[in-house]
Order: sequence, then C-alpha cells, then structure tokens
Amino acid sequence: MSVLQINQLTCQYGNNPILSGLNLTLEDNDILCLLGASGCGKTTLLKAIAGLLPAQQGSIHLAGKDLTQVAVEHRHIGLIFQDYALFPHLTVQENIAFGLTHLSADKKQKTVEKMTALVRLDGLLQRYPHQLSGGQQQRVAIARALACQPRLLLLDEPFSNIDSQVRQEMITEIRSILKQQHIPAIFVTHSKEEAFAFADKIAIMQQGKILQLGIAQQLYENPINKFVADFLGHCNYLVARYHSANQIETVLGFHHNPEGFYYTDGTAIDPQKPLYCLLRPQHIQLQLDPQGKGVIVDKLFVGYFYQYKVHIHQQQIDVQHYQSFEIGSKVTLSCVHQSLCLLAENCAE
Repeated sequence: MSVLQINQLTCQYGNNPILSGLNLTLEDNDILCLLGASGCGKTTLLKAIAGLLPAQQGSIHLAGKDLTQVAVEHRHIGLIFQDYALFPHLTVQENIAFGLTHLSADKKQKTVEKMTALVRLDGLLQRYPHQLSGGQQQRVAIARALACQPRLLLLDEPFSNIDSQVRQEMITEIRSILKQQHIPAIFVTHSKEEAFAFADKIAIMQQGKILQLGIAQQLYENPINKFVADFLGHCNYLVARYHSANQIETVLGFHHNPEGFYYTDGTAIDPQKPLYCLLRPQHIQLQLDPQGKGVIVDKLFVGYFYQYKVHIHQQQIDVQHYQSFEIGSKVTLSCVHQSLCLLAENCAE
C-alpha cells in the first residue's frame, strides 16, 4: 500500500526549474533514499513534500490526502535537517517536547519519556545541545520528530555530521527505530554506502528527474544507463560484438547465454546499434596463465582485496582479487554471463 504519491511535480527557484514532471510512489513502512550529485534536486524534493517550497505544477498525496493547500504544520511530516536544528537555549527534554503543546502536561511528560527510552537518551534530559556529541544531538532530533507521531519522516543528509567511527552504528539504530515504529521515511544523501546500508529502495536523481528507482541490488546489477552504473560503483566498459541472441563477444572472449542477452531494461538488443558491456571489477575472474593475453600492469592493496589493472588487447581493465599476483604476470580474464550488463549508449566516451 502506498503512503506517498507524487504526480508530475514541477518546482523552480525564480525562473530556474529544479524538478520537472517528477513522479514518485513510496510504500508504507519503506525507507527511500534520494541519491545523486549536488544540485540534482534531492533537497528541493524534500522541501516540496514538507511544504517549505511551493509546487508550480503537480500534486503530492500523503495517506490519500492532497497536500497542495495544506500548511507545513498540518502535514504530519517530520523533518530532520543536516545540522539537526536543535534549539540551543532549550534542554534535551524541552527540545523533544517542543511540538507537543497540544498535549496535557502529563501526556507530554509520558511522550518525552517514551521517546527518551526509544533513542537511548536516559540521563541527558537536562543537558543543552552544546553539551552533546554529534550522535547524541541526532538522537534528540529523531526523538523530537517522532514525538509528534508523523505519517512520514524526511531526513536531509542525516549522517554527514557524525564521526565515521559511529556512523554505521547510528545508521543501524535509526533504521531499526523507524521499522519498529512503522514510520516510512525519505532521506537524502550523496553517499552510496549510506544508501545501501539505510534504505529499502534507492532513487537515482539527475537534473530534477528520477532516472531509476528500485532495491539497491537491482540498481547495482542492472543499471539503466552509464550514469546510474558509475554513481553506484566503479565499472569497466567493454565494446561488445553481437553474434546472435545467445552469443556476444568482448575482449574477454565469447559469452554464451542460453536464455538470450538483453539490454539492462529488459528490451531486445538491436543488432544494428553499437553494443557496450558493463562489468564490475569484482565480477571478473583472474587466473595466472603463461599463455594468457592479459598482463598485470598495476596492483594496489586496499585492505581485504587487491585492485589490479590488466592490459589486454589494447584495453585496460580493473579487476578485484583476494590473491596477490606480481606486476608483469600474464593472466586470463573471464566472467559468467549473469554478470554482464548490456547498454546501447556510447560508454566509450
């Protein structure tokens, strides 16, 4: 069941369009990541959903209600900013209770106590924001947002100000809280690692549009184009030659697929168009071979595997492998057909 539906949304600053005809559906209890480069419209979309930025065209429905004419404070949406936006002159307790003015003193206190236990802020209620660590400040912001029982939570770069040593812990903890409380969320980041760890689904944005939306594995293994592929991780691009629906050829050799080869969007390959093969470095098998056509020209140890650059048939290919091989070694490269992603666009540029 969808909790949020956005149809043909268009937003602009002055005469500059930022979002153009954007469509998006968020399922109940899902966590969606808006992932893209700076200036692609991620934060603009959050502001439009929250009511902080008017829409020139389109509609936004939350739990079946049209939000077009609904004021910010009546949208039942929680918003957590990059800097947490805590009130410096208020204690932790007062910050959490800030939006609960409609409750009696007794209910307000019980809500604060419940939120305090949920985000593990016991013993910190009388402290001020400047007396807290970054992770503790984020917990206060989460507690304040959840105390109002939002139908949707929006988070703008929520982990950027947290030390890297505790970031993964906070990602796991906040995701667990949102799932426990059955609150759907949309968060903005430019980090694919954060997106993979926190989100149920990822929407890749470029120039105010969503290029592709799906679960992380789907986007990573079947990117719809070169931009999506590169944004989610390093790729090799090989010119491919089409022989038949079941056979193509690259510098690695012939590749057979009894079920047939298709573009990553599922459409049939056009034999008349140039064909390019996307291959992740970790999907390539490397084997020492005195008669091999490839030569290792560079090697880098990165902690739990080696990154190799292999020169083969006037092309350089990046490969990941757990074993150590000497630079200058001759090798054979291969891959399984399931790891091949085929694109029609010119990836050689």
